[in-house]
Amino acid sequence: MKLARIMILAVAVLVMAGSANALITFDEFALGTVITNQYAAQGVIFAGMAGSAPIITMDGGLQVLSPNPPYAGEFLAAYFSNPVSWVEFDAGYWNTRYTGIIKLYDPSMNFLGQFTNQFTYEEIGYNYEHFSFHGYGPIGAVYFNSFNDPAGAAMDNLDFGAGAVVPEPATIALFGIGLLGLGARLRKRS
Repeated sequence: MKLARIMILAVAVLVMAGSANALITFDEFALGTVITNQYAAQGVIFAGMAGSAPIITMDGGLQVLSPNPPYAGEFLAAYFSNPVSWVEFDAGYWNTRYTGIIKLYDPSMNFLGQFTNQFTYEEIGYNYEHFSFHGYGPIGAVYFNSFNDPAGAAMDNLDFGAGAVVPEPATIALFGIGLLGLGARLRKRS
């Protein structure tokens, strides 16, 4: 009986860990919605840097988070309420290569690294580039910057978390089934 309780607890912990991070797609809000702290419960707050607060817009058939003009300089920031160890998102709509800059900062706002867009929106079929940041230490904020690019950029499919990337639910379910099978086998032996 004790082994069964331990196994049930292990499966519950894995299932809860699987829901620790949530993909933010910005689809649940209407076009034109100003976004600031609506995602605070998930651990992120957004801010417009050069203009007003970012809004939900339509870009290539997708609802995305876009800054309000102007786009020159730093124009959008995502602040994490608790440091995260990895961040992934799609960003795009730059008119020119290497004009979009993404900067990472630690929780004390010390600079961690800078990355740039490799493609224009036309080169990748009006799709967004995927950016993935792992192994930079604790991340406290992501800033978007643009120079010589009046269109700026937008963000979609933001995902982040502490520790390793959380496995998919199917992986967790398979692991749980394996634990249950192991428990049944051990129980038969005793």
